[in-house]
Amino acid sequence: MKLNIVQKLTIGFLTVVFITSIIGSIAYYSLSVVSDRLTINLNEEKIFLNENNDITTDIQHKIILQSESAIKLANEAKTILFWFIILSLIASVIISFYLANKLTDPIIILTKKAFEIGKGDYGKEIFIESKDEIGELANTFNVMSKLVKLRENELQSANQTLQKQYKELEILSNAKSEFVSMVSHELRTPLTAIKAHISLLKSGKMGTLNDKQAHSIDVADRKTDFLNFLIGDLLDLARIESKKYGLQQQNIDLTELVKATQGTLDPLFEKKSMKFNANISPDIPLVFIDQNKIIQVLTNLIGNSIKYTQEGGEITLTARKISQQFVEISVIDNGIG
Repeated sequence: MKLNIVQKLTIGFLTVVFITSIIGSIAYYSLSVVSDRLTINLNEEKIFLNENNDITTDIQHKIILQSESAIKLANEAKTILFWFIILSLIASVIISFYLANKLTDPIIILTKKAFEIGKGDYGKEIFIESKDEIGELANTFNVMSKLVKLRENELQSANQTLQKQYKELEILSNAKSEFVSMVSHELRTPLTAIKAHISLLKSGKMGTLNDKQAHSIDVADRKTDFLNFLIGDLLDLARIESKKYGLQQQNIDLTELVKATQGTLDPLFEKKSMKFNANISPDIPLVFIDQNKIIQVLTNLIGNSIKYTQEGGEITLTARKISQQFVEISVIDNGIG
């Protein structure tokens, strides 16, 4: 059973009272034994005096008076001790309850105040008319309550400021996303026209091209595709920030996808006289992916390899099936990394 502090103090005081009453009872019993023994001695003395004629009557009378006086004194002491024990018990019980409440009331008030502070209810100040440690503790509680309330108000103010700044940043972020999306669309329009004219030149409808012209047109065509990829990345960024981004997945032949990536990077391979190897395991089925995103990933990986590999180096792309659901693609070069 769990006891509160009032009960504990009361039990402590009552224990002291109980021990005191036991000691008093032992003293009362001792006086009773002494009184009984004196009475027995008095009777024996009377018998002895009656049988002994040598002792005068005056002496016999003095001996009997002394014995009776001792017995009377012992009985009076026993009566006084009895009432003293009873009154002490009553007074001790009353005092124990009074002191227990007197000592514990401030502690109960402080405990209640601590629970209120813990729940965020600071309420009013507590007043304890005491100049001892309890009074100092009550003053400390009042100061702590004021400081906590002040800090909470500051925190709420800071939180409101942060929320306001967050809304402002959200507005700026949306404006940036809209700007990026708008610029991307505006850039795609002239690129579409450039791509259409390049297609006309490559088809020969605008005249036959010599080898150098045809090569330049091919480079311009690839660079236009590359710019389209970059614009696509910007649009994807805007979609991601506006939470409208999605994957366009379909079954793709990985070999054809690697060839498309290689075709985009061929001018870089030729510029640094590098060799590109594609080792694709024949047991790889069609992969369910977003073709444009995987081409972006491979372009970045292979592009980094080209950047950090010396002229005449070699880059190898390896693809293998590692489970029924996953295919592993790795890009290895003999460069500095």
